[in-house]
Amino acid sequence: MVDATKGFLLDTMIFREWFRQILADEKLPDPEIIKIIAKLRDKKVQLFLSVFSVAEIISNLKREPSIRPHKIRSGYIETMKAITQDLQNMTGCIIIEGDFNKKLDKIHIDPERLMKYSHLVGQVKDSILLIIAEDNELVFVTKDTDVLESKDAYRHTIGINHFVKLMKERHGI
Repeated sequence: MVDATKGFLLDTMIFREWFRQILADEKLPDPEIIKIIAKLRDKKVQLFLSVFSVAEIISNLKREPSIRPHKIRSGYIETMKAITQDLQNMTGCIIIEGDFNKKLDKIHIDPERLMKYSHLVGQVKDSILLIIAEDNELVFVTKDTDVLESKDAYRHTIGINHFVKLMKERHGI
């Protein structure tokens, strides 16, 4: 369901390939989803990325074979911060971090819901993102089939293909 929202919280794996290409020094065009998200900046669509997602990308790419080991060892966190800033500049995504109850730039995690969602979707990392989306009336956009198939999880969850279709319909991108 995609009504009554303040914006879209984008899942980690939507950006993973873009980060990987940069860290692997691959001179490829940006993935199509990055181009679509960048076009939404001019349409005033509110897009959010959680600091937890950035941390997950950092962890995930540390084991990526296409990235040379020296990229991971020396200045990796600073490099990831710079890439994240480039992503923000290009797409207008707002990075959510901290205490989340009063404004859309902080996070507060309720342990009861964390356990409930972890049980429903099978991953703590996805559960955290669902809580952030629910607390702030954001649509959660994901590629994760476990999250999409969980009927009792947050009802404002859509797949990436649905998101792209919706943005094309609403904003002509």
